[in-house]
Amino acid sequence: MKLHLHAARQTLLALSMAMLAGATLAAPDDRGPRGDRPDRAERHDDRRVERRDDRRDDRRDDRRDNRRDDRWFDGAHGHNRHYVPPGRVVPLPPRPPAPVWWGGVSYRHWDGVWATPGPRGWITVRPPIGIVIDVLPDWRTAVVIGGLTYWYVNGIYYRDRSGGGYEVVPPPPPQPDAAPPERSFVYPRQGQGAQQQASDEYECHRWATSQSGFDPSGVATGQSNTVSTTGRGDYQRARAACLEGRGYTVR
Repeated sequence: MKLHLHAARQTLLALSMAMLAGATLAAPDDRGPRGDRPDRAERHDDRRVERRDDRRDDRRDDRRDNRRDDRWFDGAHGHNRHYVPPGRVVPLPPRPPAPVWWGGVSYRHWDGVWATPGPRGWITVRPPIGIVIDVLPDWRTAVVIGGLTYWYVNGIYYRDRSGGGYEVVPPPPPQPDAAPPERSFVYPRQGQGAQQQASDEYECHRWATSQSGFDPSGVATGQSNTVSTTGRGDYQRARAACLEGRGYTVR
């Protein structure tokens, strides 16, 4: 009887161990062939996507920085505009302007920028003195120095030509400190625009010079060694009278 009980216990124990082993074999395994879990692989993929996105963002930021660094601020004479500096490769606008030939070189001018063809495209340059263009940007700045009117754009001075167009001229010399001209301020009373005002100031300068025999532009450029106080005063009065007759207030 004891032998039969002992055999029964051994049989039950063997059955229990077999059932436990089967349950272990049947349990689902969420690991791959090397023991990696799928959620770990997904995390790797997410990190790769994030790294790619970060690199794209960095490249975008670099391009934005390069665009900002590629322009210079021209604040002379209250011009206050940004331009591409000389020596940079730039694309032409969708409708390229007509070429302007000078010394056998083809120049292009748009939005105050000058460029010539180079080995890798169009390169921004400073135009040669004497070259003439038909149109200047609307944001050009009128400057009166030594009684002469200039148009200022992107560090370049232009003068009106009698036959039309605008000629690139050398920068005007600074006014001497020894005998500075009397400063005056001209205000348009009839809503004259900047271009009309600059033209009127130039015409009145010419008329005042002819009436007084005094030319402040000659003094500014060193063409006159003597300065007559009477002549200067006559010039200022004649100029003011001319401008007031054209609808300006001179102070």
